[in-house]
Amino acid sequence: MTKTSFLLSLTIVFAVIVQAQAPKNKVVMVGEDGIRRSALKTVMPVYPEVSIKRGKKGVAVVGVQYDGDGNVELVNSLEAPDEEIKNSITEAVKQWRFKKSTYRGEPLSVRGKLTFYFSIDRAGRGTVSNPRQYR
Repeated sequence: MTKTSFLLSLTIVFAVIVQAQAPKNKVVMVGEDGIRRSALKTVMPVYPEVSIKRGKKGVAVVGVQYDGDGNVELVNSLEAPDEEIKNSITEAVKQWRFKKSTYRGEPLSVRGKLTFYFSIDRAGRGTVSNPRQYR
């Protein structure tokens, strides 16, 4: 094998690998307001009993990405008071559905963050709420 044919083969293999790893859709970042306004179906996270008993409360933030058809592609917890709350918000947001999104007729993936507040009242009851501006 000559040096030229080896380099050509290597270039073709590299191009195939890069193309296979490239995202199917273009991705745009939007603010929480944009994510929430485009939601067609939302599911609030459940406050895990074990977290309430341990007194775990605070802000939980999840990153979400949905495809051009409005289906959730990716959910990752960015901040949570404990592992159980992290799992709860992840499972809830996986069930969300969004409006279809396109740009110039092509599917467009959308990425953003969602915030939830986990609080415990004086009677020991746990509640999950959205930020005030989204209630």
